[in-house]
Amino acid sequence: MKRAVLAFLGGLAAALGVAVLNERRPRIGSAVRLTRLDLNRAPIEDLSTLGIDREVAERIVENRPYRSKLELLERFIITKDDYDIIKPRISTDRKHANDAVRVAS
Repeated sequence: MKRAVLAFLGGLAAALGVAVLNERRPRIGSAVRLTRLDLNRAPIEDLSTLGIDREVAERIVENRPYRSKLELLERFIITKDDYDIIKPRISTDRKHANDAVRVAS
């Protein structure tokens, strides 16, 4: 009987822990696009909806074109923390694979 009660309480504590973690996650509002934004075409206003500062969004636009989204890190455009926030919601169009690349200064 004790084992059953302890197992129940352990499961309850785990469920409550998950609920608390889910509450802390940023929620995506209905106004925010759920589609991926193309780094080479999205305006600053759309990039700003990803949860990054406007200054970071401006830096992304200034340093276009991008062959891959990883270039944001490779070219020191944004920090790893900012990249982790936006990486699931960004993409690049393959037609820019051969474009000349500018490096942030």
